[in-house]
Amino acid sequence: MSVKIFVTKRGKDEQQYLIDLKRSQKSFEREFFALGDDTQKIMKDNIDSSTHREHTGKLSDNITVDKESFVRLFYMWGVGNINLLNSNTPYWDYADKGGIIPPITKGYFGDGESPDSSLKGRGTQLFTHDRNGFLVRPSTPTRPLNYIDKTIFWLDLNIRRLDKFFKGS
Repeated sequence: MSVKIFVTKRGKDEQQYLIDLKRSQKSFEREFFALGDDTQKIMKDNIDSSTHREHTGKLSDNITVDKESFVRLFYMWGVGNINLLNSNTPYWDYADKGGIIPPITKGYFGDGESPDSSLKGRGTQLFTHDRNGFLVRPSTPTRPLNYIDKTIFWLDLNIRRLDKFFKGS
């Protein structure tokens, strides 16, 4: 999601406009970067509050925020480093959109035993990938958490709030 905020000069002379712009620039930078931190927190909260069963917290622990400022003209931040998520929690997209997790693979549940079919779907047996483990064919799709859409909705509302704040509405 990209956001552009345009500033227009209305009823001010050039010198007063530049003074006001510099003054508001620091305030904008502070508010904008704080929004990045808040978005990270909201996304983690959305993951933790949307899970349908017990979880390790590994997905929410891997949600990061990266911030950059270029020549004090462009301010950027991003939540959820895709490379980090793909490396540490490759199921992040399935968890958001739902689906079969994991795909057909080898591994074991709990203490290395074969899966207990009476516990199927309860989320009480944590899965560990292991090439020497049992062949696992998941048959029930995971319900989507929709944590990305929930976060985008929250972010849209807060960007509008930030835009109104700096426009003085």
